[in-house]
Amino acid sequence: SDEVFQHAECWLSNCISDHKPCTTAPVALLPTRIIDVSHPSNPLLYVSSYEVKGQYFALSYCRCHSTKDHVLITSTLADMQKSITLQSLLKTIPDAITITHRFGYRFIWIDALCILQDSLDDWECKASEMCSIYSRATMTIAPASANQASEGTIVYLRYRTPAFYDRLQPLHARAWTLQERKLSPCTLLYNSHYMTWECVTHTIHEGEGSGRHKKKLLNLPNDSGTDNGIEFYYFDWTDIVSDYSKRQVTVPTDKLPAIPGIAALFGSTMENTAYFAGLWRSNFPAALIWHVMGQTKAVRCKHCRAPSWSWACLDTPVVFSIVLQHEIKVEILSIETHPSTLNRFGAVKSGQMHLR
Repeated sequence: SDEVFQHAECWLSNCISDHKPCTTAPVALLPTRIIDVSHPSNPLLYVSSYEVKGQYFALSYCRCHSTKDHVLITSTLADMQKSITLQSLLKTIPDAITITHRFGYRFIWIDALCILQDSLDDWECKASEMCSIYSRATMTIAPASANQASEGTIVYLRYRTPAFYDRLQPLHARAWTLQERKLSPCTLLYNSHYMTWECVTHTIHEGEGSGRHKKKLLNLPNDSGTDNGIEFYYFDWTDIVSDYSKRQVTVPTDKLPAIPGIAALFGSTMENTAYFAGLWRSNFPAALIWHVMGQTKAVRCKHCRAPSWSWACLDTPVVFSIVLQHEIKVEILSIETHPSTLNRFGAVKSGQMHLR
């Protein structure tokens, strides 16, 4: 409705004009493939060079891998650069196209239409770029209440669900969407009964007034060069991993590949520290002190996707004990993992460590 869009447009406008900590850049490098919605009834795949700049939205959603799920594959690449038939898309995607155009933006990045779904090389390349894709987006559209892409982004009722039920939305149970939400400077969430705005400085629930401060990943502290700064980074990382471990991956081997954007951002901030299957070298002894949450029974993944000392080997929620580095009397003799791809933050084939 017009009223709903007016709320959302006001939030975005205020964020761009008034929120200095937010990183909504006027223009950014466009992803090499992106959906052009200049004509929303006839969108197309725009293929650019790495030098093209512009503003764009991104979509974070629950996909359903259905036979009706029209996606980008090698054989459709040329045709989709001419036109994409809206009737062939699951409902969430046309909704996102309409929203993007209604906001007055030309481009939106949608994984199913911008990554070659039949190319492992292309998927691995784009997975390594998730940090830049979502962090450079002006806004991310997130249909939080939809279990799958066929349900769309519609807000069914208004102001009826308490804000603390946010975490129960289906989108927040999906592993891939954690980094999409954390990396995005601004996110517009369509919950089952109301909209929520999230940016670096504010979280605002529709009908609840001006909102409140909320720390986002992009607003990391700038004291990483100090011991205290490093410790706080690790506390943030373990909090994120604990949240992430509660979420589900459709493909079991995606446990590490679904979080490399966040890992890359931490890695760029914490200089000169290596990454081993979800653990950081400079905090390695403390990072080993994790356990399954509550009375949950540990469930090991049937696929070999991480060493047994990594939390990523389990399909079970985990938590970390708060232990400072200087309290651990362990000598690290060696640690190594063998990545499956060129992305050091992605999947691994094997790993080993020697301590004493």
